Order: sequence, then C-alpha cells, then structure tokens
Amino acid sequence: MEESSSAERSEGLLEVLAKDFKGIPLTTLDTLVKNISLAPSVRSGPKEKLDPNVKYYEVGLRDINAERVITLEHCKKKNLGPANPYLVQKYALHENDLLLPYRASTDLTIARVGSHYPAAVVTNASVIRIEMKEDTTTELAILIQAYLSISYVKKAILPKEIFSRERRYGRYLISIKTLCALPIPTFTNVMVKDKEFGALYQRRLHLNYMLRVIRGKSMQLLQSFDKDEIETIKLYLHDKNDLPAINEKETYLLKKLDALLNEFVSLQNELL
Repeated sequence: MEESSSAERSEGLLEVLAKDFKGIPLTTLDTLVKNISLAPSVRSGPKEKLDPNVKYYEVGLRDINAERVITLEHCKKKNLGPANPYLVQKYALHENDLLLPYRASTDLTIARVGSHYPAAVVTNASVIRIEMKEDTTTELAILIQAYLSISYVKKAILPKEIFSRERRYGRYLISIKTLCALPIPTFTNVMVKDKEFGALYQRRLHLNYMLRVIRGKSMQLLQSFDKDEIETIKLYLHDKNDLPAINEKETYLLKKLDALLNEFVSLQNELL
C-alpha cells in the first residue's frame, strides 16, 4: 500500500517536473549523493569505549541560521556526555551534507552543513542525513536543498497519511526508500558551478526569515494593544494620572508605525 502510494506521487511529481524543468534530464536523488541514512547514537556501546573527553557537537533541525545552515550556538550549551570516539569520527557530518527530520511534519525543513566547526558534528537519531559525494560543490548541494524545499517536492516526500484529516494526530516517518527514488533534475555543469544561484537562494531565505521575524514582532505588539473597550474605560477610571505619559508613548508609537507602514508600502511598490 505504501509503495503504491509512493509510486503514484512520484508519477505526479514527474508530470510537474516535465513542465517546470523542461529540457533537463531527470534522475533519482540517490544517484546525485553518496548515501541517505539515519545515523546511530555515538553514545552507544560498551562503557569502556565511551570517552568523557571526546569533543563533538550533536545537532538537530533547530540548529540552523536564517540561511538554513547548521550553527552551533545552541549546541554549545548542551552537556552531551561521554561518546565513542570511533563512532564520532565515523558518523561526523561533512560540509554540504543535507539534513531533514525523520518524523514527518508539513513544515518540512531542509538544513545544510556548513564548514569550519571547532569539533566533529553529528546528528541525533531523529534526523535523516543526505551525505554528499566527496567532490560535490556547494552550489550543487544548495541546488538539491532548494529543490527539496519546493512545496510539491516536499509533498512527494511526506507520507500521504499526514495530509489526512481523519488521522490527523498520527506520528509518521519519512521513508528513506522514497527519498532515494525521488525524481530530481540532473543539474547541468553550468548550474553546478554557478555561485549566483547559491547567493540568490540564501538571500531569499534570509529575506523570508526577516519578514517572518517582523510579522512575529508585529503580532506581539498587536496582542499587547488588542484589548476590549472595557479595558480602556478601566484605564481611564483607575489610572487617570498616568494618561499623559501613556498618551505620549502611544502617540510616539503611532507616528513610528505610520512611518514604517509607508516604508513597507513603498518597498512593496518598488520591488513587487
């Protein structure tokens, strides 16, 4: 049943790709990468093989920056405990590897491993690792990351059941077999070596992140002022002496928001 559902979604994806990537030959994801797998815990095995002094970081999908590159700021605060040095070395992530969650969620995030970490970086057991070939360029890794982040591609990756209203609260896992067989364009040598795409994609990710932050901050501000009329009456009745200071602060805020709104409208008209 699962294989049939996966095959049907692959066929549907192929139809869309034939239009969006017209003229570009298609392959499967496993042909472009070295391996797709779950990594076991580096803290497993006989106690005598666990070293309390081994240096490593364990990352998950929350450990990313605005460009969806793995960062260690949060990981530095984790007390991970002893680990097997051999396993740390064996399963250490490499630059440009891609990570995605094993447990399915409609908010599917694809992260990329960066470079110049101070120690080995490994994943936890809830992360699928797409290990890149040794000669993979950063540009190709970003192309694959961007492709996997397309909405209709994510839908082909996710279990069909996750979109079922009847089974809304089930826990579903992403199939590594489905990932391996996922149709994907065979990106040309020009695309693989063109740094402009990577810069464009990461800049757009950063813009998306900034806009979401602004939306979140504006919602927080809205919630602090979203009060019933009775609250305003109570303020007048019981805190009348504070009204001049409150009026001054809110007048200043209104002026700032008006300027920000005009600037946003101007940006929208200029860029969109």
